[in-house]
Amino acid sequence: MRRRLTLLLSVVLLLGLMAAPAAADPPVVFSFPDGFTGVDPCTGNDHEGTLEVTIYLHEGHDGDGSFRGRVDLTGTTDSGYVLIDNDFVFGENAEGLFREQFEEIWYNAENGDMYRFSGDATVTPDGLVMDSVENRCLSGPTFGA
Repeated sequence: MRRRLTLLLSVVLLLGLMAAPAAADPPVVFSFPDGFTGVDPCTGNDHEGTLEVTIYLHEGHDGDGSFRGRVDLTGTTDSGYVLIDNDFVFGENAEGLFREQFEEIWYNAENGDMYRFSGDATVTPDGLVMDSVENRCLSGPTFGA
């Protein structure tokens, strides 16, 4: 969950530092490395990971100055996992609150384990609210759930 906070706050900071692109303009693109410490839900062991993050930022389609975007991730962990699929979108909701939804699928070719890390969050005036987070083993029982 710590990496979600870091990534989400990075996106919010980028929104505050840049002018909104025109609706027909191509997205503004940012790339940076990131890292995390997490729990392998298939074993319950801690592991560390590295990510390469690319953010594609668009002005909202309705012309109201809101933002929408997506994030592409590549990554590996020291326990042998590779990020094989991810879906990460963000934007402002009708109340002007910043929202994100994410899902990552990680696969370990050494032992065949696979897990999904997913959830959604809202940035409110009072801070980050994790509405839901799931770190679930897809190849067997989930530890630490």
